[in-house]
Formats: sequence, C-alpha cells, structure tokens
Amino acid sequence: MTTPVQLPPDAIQALEQGQTIRAIKAVRQHRQLGLKESKALVEQYLQQNPERFAHFRAAQTQNAASSQRVIWLLSIIFLVGLMWWQGWFSG
Repeated sequence: MTTPVQLPPDAIQALEQGQTIRAIKAVRQHRQLGLKESKALVEQYLQQNPERFAHFRAAQTQNAASSQRVIWLLSIIFLVGLMWWQGWFSG
C-alpha cells in the first residue's frame, strides 16, 4: 500500500480550481523538487483522491474536445480560403 501524498495547501487549492500546472509549481517551490518529481506527486495525489477532483477531470476532457473542434474548424476555413485564392472555385 502506498503512503498518502501530502501536498502544500496552496497546491491543493490550485487543484480545487482546476489549475494543475499551478499546483505543480507550488509543490516544486515548497519541496524543492524538480519538475518531474513534482508532477509525479501531484498526479499521485489526484489518483489517491479521485472523488474530490472528478468534476475537474471531466471539465478538462470537455475543454480538450472543444479545442479540437475549433482547430478542425479553423483548418477547414483555411483550406477553403486557400482553395479560393488558388482559383479552384472560379468557373
């Protein structure tokens, strides 16, 4: 069994606000650890407390899907504009 991870209060507060990067920075500052170690601690904390942060994980997943849709839409607009500029639509 793994020992429960204890994070500084400001790291937990950042996680409660859905700001994982800010939480990692707080762990780095308080524990004097490297980026990789701090990230691992934050991820372990999230795994040990899934019910507490489940709504943020769902929101992050939804935001990622929305971003992908925007990128696809902009790509299509760009391609259509490029085709128009190249004269593909002129009779």
